[in-house]
Parts: sequence; C-alpha cells; structure tokens
Amino acid sequence: MGYILAVISSLLGSTGQICLKIGVGHYTSGQVWPGIGKILLGVLFYALGFGLWLIVLSKLPLSNAYPVLALNLVFVLLGSAVVLGEPLTPAKVTGISLIVVGVWIASAALG
Repeated sequence: MGYILAVISSLLGSTGQICLKIGVGHYTSGQVWPGIGKILLGVLFYALGFGLWLIVLSKLPLSNAYPVLALNLVFVLLGSAVVLGEPLTPAKVTGISLIVVGVWIASAALG
C-alpha cells in the first residue's frame, strides 16, 4: 500500500507542476488574474502530494520510498506532452524508459 501511495503522491506533485506552468504562462502574456487560479490549484496539488508523502514516510523506509519520486520526471514529461503539447522526442521516451526500469530495479532490490 505504501508504494501505491508514493506513486499517487508523485502524480499529485507532477499535476501541480503542470498547473503551475499553465498559470505562469498567463503572466508572460500580461494576464495576471487568469493565471492565479491555476497557480493556486498547483499549490493545492503540491500540498496534497506533500501530505500523502508524509503518510508514505510513516509506512515505508525512506530508502525504499524515495526512488519512486523519480517517477515525477516520467509524469511531468507525459503530462507536458498531453496537456501542454510539448514534443515527446525519442530521447525523452528513452529517458522515461530508463527511469521506469531504474525505479523498478531499485524497488525490487530494496524489497
């Protein structure tokens, strides 16, 4: 159960990051108020992820839980491609694959 919560925490943090990116995009275009809602939503997702992470730390050893946070990179790259329309290049796909395999190996090695 601890690993599932760690993945959900990672998803919440990654979602927060995408919300923040959308929110600050309004600032660069000179529109202040439309971006505030997305920024606050991003902060909310981060806060939820942080709260869940505290639960994860109470259930798993840090050395087992922390490698799961590498999935943040995977979730942000995929979310950026889907939500923000950023390109998902072969190099990024290769990197994502290596991260997923690395997390799997680390988790299996740690028990």
